[in-house]
Amino acid sequence: MPRKTRDERIDTRTARLKLEIRREPYWHGIQEGRAVGYRRLDNGKAGTWSARFTTPGTPNRQFRALGSADDYAPADGSLTLTYAQAQNAAQDFFDECLRNQGRKLEPVTVEEAAANYITAYKARGGKAEKDTQRTIQAHILPSLGKLLLSDLTTRRLNNWRDAVASAPARLRSGPKTKTRKVRVATGHDAKRARRATANRVLTVLKAILNHAYANGYVTSDDAWRRVKPFAGVDAPKIRYLIDAESIRLINACPEDFRQLVSAALLTGCRYGELTQLHAADIDIQNKLVHIRQAKGAKPRTAYLTDEGVTHFKNLLAGKRGDALMNRPGFPGGSLV
Repeated sequence: MPRKTRDERIDTRTARLKLEIRREPYWHGIQEGRAVGYRRLDNGKAGTWSARFTTPGTPNRQFRALGSADDYAPADGSLTLTYAQAQNAAQDFFDECLRNQGRKLEPVTVEEAAANYITAYKARGGKAEKDTQRTIQAHILPSLGKLLLSDLTTRRLNNWRDAVASAPARLRSGPKTKTRKVRVATGHDAKRARRATANRVLTVLKAILNHAYANGYVTSDDAWRRVKPFAGVDAPKIRYLIDAESIRLINACPEDFRQLVSAALLTGCRYGELTQLHAADIDIQNKLVHIRQAKGAKPRTAYLTDEGVTHFKNLLAGKRGDALMNRPGFPGGSLV
């Protein structure tokens, strides 16, 4: 049975009885095209549960009354339902709608689910498409690709996760290399690193499977929801460059790249953030840099030291607001 979802408006009787009485139910979406609704009735009368199914890609909707809510009387699991029991009843209705459409509930393999996920990932502007593709090709498809989603179990996925963690590290090699080089993990730190890699791959797999679940290709996410990542293995190595090392790094850079490296050292921004930075994003007066395209698609602000203000003030001299960092040929020219 799929995981129960929460809705603070309707998941407790105390919250439900505070809602405004109205004809239209308070709907809560469970998956795309599927929702459970609670209708608040006159004072002293228990509210009612209902389910709504929308056929994907069409305006067609189907509804079913599920029963009364346990607003005043204890739930019996049949005529009077808790919020969780209403979700169970709604899921039975959704499954019936899918069967009536002649659609299989679990029609795809992991490989097909991965392809669907990548298509959606590109459509929403994901920035790590190539890395995600490589992870899928190297670690997911060889072992799991041909399996149906219905064949996935917690035990099978745990075994797969452990196999990824114990496999030798894959070393970089040229495109024409016939035999890929590997390095066996022998020390404690190497084993920790392999487990950290397994955690990252597991994150990608869960994203694929959750996307399939959200789109109705499988009725339950229990199998992979119970698979946990390794604990205490994502310990980053933190090291800061001292001033002398920063100066040596800048001096070692080609002249056309030097200003960009200096900007990175002065702001802590990533390369991709800096190369998308416009002159108008730099606020010299308030000592701020506005990052509009940050990792995770959430804008953020970097604060400048006096040295950073001087650096960017020199870069901005004579530049238009639409000038870009290290982007010759763009409108307004390059900042570096």
